[in-house]
Amino acid sequence: MAHDSEHRNPFLDSGLASTTMHPLGLEVERAEGAWLQLTDGRRIMDAISGIGV
Repeated sequence: MAHDSEHRNPFLDSGLASTTMHPLGLEVERAEGAWLQLTDGRRIMDAISGIGV
């Protein structure tokens, strides 16, 4: 399987799709719906994912 960086969209790399200039730097282990499980065990809700809809 190819590494994700080989399939990145140039639009995303440009920063045009960013919601902030100061990302939180969260390390996500897995996700289900709006819920994210972080690598440190915390479970948080993604309240940004539908902001542009």
